Amino acid sequence: MPASSLTYEALYGILFCMATVGERYQVVIERDVRRELGIQPGDRAVEVIDNGRLVITFLPAKHRRSLLGRLAGQRTITDTADARDRMADRLAREDRERGR
Repeated sequence: MPASSLTYEALYGILFCMATVGERYQVVIERDVRRELGIQPGDRAVEVIDNGRLVITFLPAKHRRSLLGRLAGQRTITDTADARDRMADRLAREDRERGR
């Protein structure tokens, strides 16, 4: 692990890392933290200041694959909002079935 980072998971029972702010005000998120939170390239970081602390929440990036194949065999799409709603319902149902 880089010298700029310290992990105290065994001592505190939580994942705790430190990083240095670069000249361009960037901070590298340590690999263990990225893995623990499931952070992927392209995810959005929502920054909130709460009682003098920076709280960052990560939102998954929009999907990059086509959903057209999932709609195969269904009626012709004439209303994109309806198709989007049906796809969202279908994906939510699949997630529930997988236990997510």
